Amino acid sequence: MVIFNGVQFDGPIEEISLARNSITERFVSSLIHTQYLRELRVSETAVGNDFFDVCRAFPELYLLDVRDTKVDDSGLSRVDLLRNLKQLQLSGLKVSTRSLESICRLQHLEVLGLEGTDLTQANLGCLRFAKSLAHLHLAGAKLFC
Repeated sequence: MVIFNGVQFDGPIEEISLARNSITERFVSSLIHTQYLRELRVSETAVGNDFFDVCRAFPELYLLDVRDTKVDDSGLSRVDLLRNLKQLQLSGLKVSTRSLESICRLQHLEVLGLEGTDLTQANLGCLRFAKSLAHLHLAGAKLFC
């Protein structure tokens, strides 16, 4: 059973896409009893840094898409709390070395989307510690040496 925004669903919902909706962390936190949630997409919404604390309630979450949201370095530095993430999409966000250090602590991370971000050689150097990383998406990224 999943209760979403006051509506009860009987089946185990594994994937929710709320992209391009007028939502915030508070709305997402209305997802309760979602132990089966594995994929969450909130790109192009108003979610911010507290969103990562909300996501801790989803222990099976392995895909998270926060492209073009209000998430910044403060939120991204807590992404390592989501221990089962395998895919993380951060396109269009400001990603610092501090953020990437947190991302590299995700032991199961296989796919990282950094399209349209500003990156330095030092930023990219942090990724050498991401042992499971197999797919790195940098299309449109501004790479500064």
